[in-house]
Amino acid sequence: MKYRCFASLLIMLGLAVLGASGALAQATSGNRPFNGFAVQFRLAWEMPLPDPVKLIEIGQVTAEKHNSLLMLVGGKDRNDARRKLLITHWDGFKFATDFSTEFLGNNILDVLLVGHFRTASSLPKPAKGKASPPVAQQIVTTEGIYEWTGGTFARLFESPTDTKLAILLEKSPDQLLTGAGDKAIAYEVGDKDVHPSAGEPPEDGNGYVRFGVGTQDFPGAEALALVPGVRYAQSFWSNRNKWMIGLLRGKPAGLPDYPNATVGDRLVVYVPKFGSRDKTFWGCRTEDLEEAWRSEPLPGRVLDVRVGDPKNEGKDGILVLTAQNNDQERHLYFFTVAQGMLGGR
Repeated sequence: MKYRCFASLLIMLGLAVLGASGALAQATSGNRPFNGFAVQFRLAWEMPLPDPVKLIEIGQVTAEKHNSLLMLVGGKDRNDARRKLLITHWDGFKFATDFSTEFLGNNILDVLLVGHFRTASSLPKPAKGKASPPVAQQIVTTEGIYEWTGGTFARLFESPTDTKLAILLEKSPDQLLTGAGDKAIAYEVGDKDVHPSAGEPPEDGNGYVRFGVGTQDFPGAEALALVPGVRYAQSFWSNRNKWMIGLLRGKPAGLPDYPNATVGDRLVVYVPKFGSRDKTFWGCRTEDLEEAWRSEPLPGRVLDVRVGDPKNEGKDGILVLTAQNNDQERHLYFFTVAQGMLGGR
């Protein structure tokens, strides 16, 4: 169904960001109430990548309780639509490739998402003596939806056009959101096809939105400003880790192919205020959040920001993909929680 306009990041594209009014508060020192969601981060590690990666994602796509790092590799230049999807794992020294597939992407807007888009009950049961059914998480790219079969990734269906977000839900399959504003449509992945959802937009309960297109420009991207100069980059709402992540834009990159690109961006993390600590992602508004932390300027141009545990170290953090050295190099930066349960700064 088409998603109605309601005050949530869910339909931020072309509409409101966490509500129609209000401002995100900047963290200040003083006698603020104790905020168990306040957080500080530190840079845990960084590394160069050998391929011109365009988007990243983290998920359990080949084995339950074991994360893979997914990397969508772009073409040789902006006009090259060739794409390669790498499924990798950390082997103690590098992210080693377990599987790769090539396809034609979209020079305007690529997407990369992982989610539980099909329920376990809808997955096909194996014949006697055959391998177990696939794990629950599927991969969504611009070209198609993929699922692990136990030995390879099978392409299930064509992806909905203009997919940008995943709506992660707790008690029902995750959904895909296409379009922007009043034209946003949620899709479900079924047994035989991908079809518009018949359900209503979530108003309560666990879950959140996962952003799947990084910092690419597209119609409606100007609506992604959390506050002036800070572009929405990612969200994560799980247990005590309730983070709204933005990018405080740096100076213009001066790249002809990417006129709106900036370099030296800073991560900015917003968390629920003390009085809003029990609100769900769907119930939060701008006035419910405050800035908890911001990073030092990041080298190069930020391409993507994701949350997860790419090395399976037992802690979620913020993974950033950048392009450096005049867009000739790719680097990963991983920030982990340095201190939690802060009562103020």
